[in-house]
Amino acid sequence: MRLQKKQHRYGCVINIAPLIDVVFLLIIFFMVVSQFTQKEIEAVVLPEAGQGELMGEKVDERIIVNVNRQGEMIVEEQAHSLRSLGGLLQAARRRSSGLAVVIRSDRRVHWETVRAIMKVCADLKLNRVRLAVAEVGQIEPTK
Repeated sequence: MRLQKKQHRYGCVINIAPLIDVVFLLIIFFMVVSQFTQKEIEAVVLPEAGQGELMGEKVDERIIVNVNRQGEMIVEEQAHSLRSLGGLLQAARRRSSGLAVVIRSDRRVHWETVRAIMKVCADLKLNRVRLAVAEVGQIEPTK
């Protein structure tokens, strides 16, 4: 009787089941996060600017004030008056000393509305106020 030698195969087996789990968790995470960022930004046609600078400074908290075509001030999908916007900004300022305000105004809104928002920020001594603009040639609504 002849005995057969067993051949040993060396190598490793990679189990990709945990990798698939991690990939699905990352997909879900980024879908949820993108929904939160879309909540802050309304669809408005921004004014064009020939030059500007990116907001590169590090901020503790940022509030985006959207002003739509009708002149309504919207923060996180809620409409505000100047008084309620001032209260919101004041409460945020108490929470964070590094508060930044970004004003995203539709290009067809009267400047008085934007000026009034900037005055509220100045009265609260908020010095990190920025106006969002589009690059020259970009006329489609941004989201």
